[in-house]
Amino acid sequence: MPECEHDAVTLGVQSSADDDRTQEHVLTFRKLLRAFCRGPYAVDIDEFALVLRIGGNMQEFADGCDRIRRSRKNRYITVDIGFPSQLLGIPAKLNAQSEGKPNGIPG
Repeated sequence: MPECEHDAVTLGVQSSADDDRTQEHVLTFRKLLRAFCRGPYAVDIDEFALVLRIGGNMQEFADGCDRIRRSRKNRYITVDIGFPSQLLGIPAKLNAQSEGKPNGIPG
């Protein structure tokens, strides 16, 4: 009997607590993924889990893909996708607060 259809691509987000710049876009993207990316994808892979790491005044992330992992046991592949604040056009005054601090955390 074939498995039930489910979300093949899921989307998580990590950003600053006071950051709502991406909320509307992420929700729209999740709805599109749910509508058009149905699973199971393959015999060995049920899910692709994307994690957006969005830099801001609390923490910065490197640009690009990182921590690509596969779980054979849980049948998924996950990847972290970094978006530094400079890439997203954060005003310089917010970045100046965290300049030179570990993990971009103001002190």
